[in-house]
Amino acid sequence: MPDSKLRYDLLTIIILFLILSMVFIIYFPLAAAIVLGMTLAIVLQPFNQKLCERLSPAKSAAMITLLAFLLIGFALVFMVNLLISASGSLFTMVQSINTWLISLGTSPLISGYQVANVINSIMLVIKSTIQSVLNGIPEILFGAFILFLSVYLFLLKGPAIFRQIIDALPGQLTGSVGKITGMVVNTMYAIYIVSVEVAILAFVLALPLFYFLGYPAYLPLSIMSGLSMFIPLFGPLVVMVFLFLYNLSTGNITGVLIALFIIYPVVLWIPGSLIRSKLMGKRIGIHPVIMMIGIIGGISVMGMIGLILGPLFIALLVSSYQILIDQLTIIKNAASEPTLE
Repeated sequence: MPDSKLRYDLLTIIILFLILSMVFIIYFPLAAAIVLGMTLAIVLQPFNQKLCERLSPAKSAAMITLLAFLLIGFALVFMVNLLISASGSLFTMVQSINTWLISLGTSPLISGYQVANVINSIMLVIKSTIQSVLNGIPEILFGAFILFLSVYLFLLKGPAIFRQIIDALPGQLTGSVGKITGMVVNTMYAIYIVSVEVAILAFVLALPLFYFLGYPAYLPLSIMSGLSMFIPLFGPLVVMVFLFLYNLSTGNITGVLIALFIIYPVVLWIPGSLIRSKLMGKRIGIHPVIMMIGIIGGISVMGMIGLILGPLFIALLVSSYQILIDQLTIIKNAASEPTLE
């Protein structure tokens, strides 16, 4: 009798696994939006819990989701509008760099033509990316709709589902799942909240500095400085290289020195490295280098959505490693203890 029950339970698990696998394969194109919605809901959950004290769970989840999307949409429209309106001055700076690099010709150390061609290639990639984004607006809107629904559902049902899973797990797994959950929550907080905080700080520091230094595209450069905070190390470095080349192209040696010794430390390094590491250190126990690998690796594999999903997978990997080490340590200690006869 127990054997037949065991076979029945095993068959049930296999059938459920096949059903889940089939659903995952069919809806795989939407997996990124659904997982992204889950991560955003994790960050918004504390606000939802506070609002639930005054409203019903359904109304609270709907209001939090709507406000979050309105805020994100407004920020995106605002930044895109500013970048488009000031694209002429930014293009003037790029042209100045290009003209200067071409005038260098070829030399044993640097080929101005090659660097100029690289910049032209980058501009073409940006144009083609913008064109592909415009062509894919219907698909983007559909993905945004799925993301909206995912955030709402995870805010509404996420805590209950999590409690059901915890209650159904054996006691030995409860602690491990708690560790993984804590690591994921803290990582998502660090990615969303901390990145936004340091991005706003970099923008606020850059705007008056670029304006008083007389950069023609001071507003787009300030926005670029803020956005560069979402890609640690390489993002600020790209902005720094651009400023360095522009000042060289205009023969502004003072501007080169200011960019090296004032702009980079104050605007790019302090928010992006010093403040970010301190804020993240309070939430997660992952080394900044490992987190950077997660961000850069995620972007290279999954595109811009890897900015969020890359660190998520790194958090899962690190927490799983820590749990494995803890379990192996427990087994080793248990094996080394003397047995009483």
